[in-house]
Amino acid sequence: MVAADGGAPVVGESARLLASQCPTADGPSFPLASNARRAVSPRRPAPLPSEGRLCGFTAVLHPPPGTEVPVPYGIGVVEFDGRVRVMGS
Repeated sequence: MVAADGGAPVVGESARLLASQCPTADGPSFPLASNARRAVSPRRPAPLPSEGRLCGFTAVLHPPPGTEVPVPYGIGVVEFDGRVRVMGS
């Protein structure tokens, strides 16, 4: 994650997710990745937009076996710029 001003995120302030952008590729990829060994051009960090479109969601009512995760909780998929989808809770 990166703060809205491009620096390190601070608790309580706006932050954005970081994707990777390859100059020779069509769009960003998530999560932020290191440079690939065979990459023609180095990847650079690319902050995702601060807003996206919720593509799908669900409520988890039963914890996964062997975990002590408190339920219920939600999971959703958000699409940024029509190209990158990120799942989170």
